[in-house]
Amino acid sequence: MNKTLGVLCHVSSIPNKYGIGDFGKCCYDFIDFLGKNGIGIWQILPLSNTNEHNCPYGATSSLTFDEQYINPDHLVSLGLVKECELKTLKKLAKTHKVRFDIIKPEKLRLLNLAYENITPNLLTEVKDFATKLPEFFDYGYYRALQKVNGVWDWHEMPKALWKKGSKEYKAFVKENEKEILKHVFFQYLLYTEWQLVKAYATANHVKILGDLPIYPDRTSLDVLFNLKYFKLDKNYMPSVTGGVPPDDFCADGQNWGTCIYDWDKLQKDGYPWIIKKLNVLQSYYDIVRIDHFAGFVEHYEINNEDETKNKWVRGGGEDLFNVIKEKCNMDGLVIEDLGIVKPEHKKIRKKFKLRGMNVLQIAFNKPNHEYLPQNVRPNTIYYLGTHDNNTYLGFLRTIDKDKKEKVFEYLNLPKMSDKKVLVESVKQLLNSKSETVVLQIQDYLMQNEKEKMNTPGKAEGSWEYRVPANYKNRFEKNLKKFLN
Repeated sequence: MNKTLGVLCHVSSIPNKYGIGDFGKCCYDFIDFLGKNGIGIWQILPLSNTNEHNCPYGATSSLTFDEQYINPDHLVSLGLVKECELKTLKKLAKTHKVRFDIIKPEKLRLLNLAYENITPNLLTEVKDFATKLPEFFDYGYYRALQKVNGVWDWHEMPKALWKKGSKEYKAFVKENEKEILKHVFFQYLLYTEWQLVKAYATANHVKILGDLPIYPDRTSLDVLFNLKYFKLDKNYMPSVTGGVPPDDFCADGQNWGTCIYDWDKLQKDGYPWIIKKLNVLQSYYDIVRIDHFAGFVEHYEINNEDETKNKWVRGGGEDLFNVIKEKCNMDGLVIEDLGIVKPEHKKIRKKFKLRGMNVLQIAFNKPNHEYLPQNVRPNTIYYLGTHDNNTYLGFLRTIDKDKKEKVFEYLNLPKMSDKKVLVESVKQLLNSKSETVVLQIQDYLMQNEKEKMNTPGKAEGSWEYRVPANYKNRFEKNLKKFLN
């Protein structure tokens, strides 16, 4: 068997003494553990700012980092905060779930304190950083806009401040330089920490697989500074929103409420925003997963006033991927090609030799499904389930009797316990034509439905999962079962 094994575990879920995984020692320890056990891919969710529901797919900026990942020990080592300032976070070491309600404000408090104590030399480095990587200055500008105007949404701010380089923009920058640089300073620390984590992973032969969400939130600076590339009405609100019709992945369909691209305008200019995002994220990760690949070829527009007008509309398609091939690292991409896959999607996938995804949990929806182990195609990553699915043990425990019978039938298994089905399912993934198998860490640990990461469409209780502190022995014990 010549397979690459991977684990899907977001940074926030890693065990840590501060109540949430961050870019500090816990990351290095996790990478050491993966390398020791021959796990070659560490897949994570977006590292950009989570929204009010703690969702990493609703970011203020897709190119920046969420402040919750700051390593408090780094702030202490720089002499910017004192060890005693970390006592609130240390109380969260043994919490079962991530307490975002405490962690987010507490991390910001520490970062604000660090900025008050910044040295002149460090401030000079931050200014140089803002010049070299202007996306971080844009982020600082937007956060300053939010504070000064007392609102989160740029739609509620003066239009004169929307345009970079305008007279009003320059005046605002001059008057609020300290506030802008504060947020650039936060990003400087996070960027520096993450680059060291990535380098350490490379040295330990672990590739990091990151995520490129397809659409931005309407309140994001991604939209504000790229207005012409989105379908907006006269009030700069989404005229239609992104989503998908009912499919194997979600029986009721999905309406994400996000802005969607104006592909004609993007194509005319050579897709600059798409290429920019890909290039930046490819500097953060070894492999980038393109979320909702179908939407880049042909997207589904949702009319929120009349659902009968929902329709499929041409995306960037083959022309877009020709540009990506020219300007990005095509070998470092994975496409999320789940759900509805049309002939045009298959054509582009084949032409550009794009690595796709298979998910076993979906395979039990119909006989001889393409995601069953005997049917999956090469050049893919095989999953029991993704972060949007139940854990595999949770899936087996909660499906009805008829569906359970199909699991036994389609996998050609005798009736056995759910944990044994999990083990046999992983073995079948490993014996399939997929070159790579990635499991949620919950599946390595054989955890049930109470430990799933996310329930699509449900804000409360999602994204809070934490790996138990004593996970290593259980992980290694189950890994041996999978490989024997």
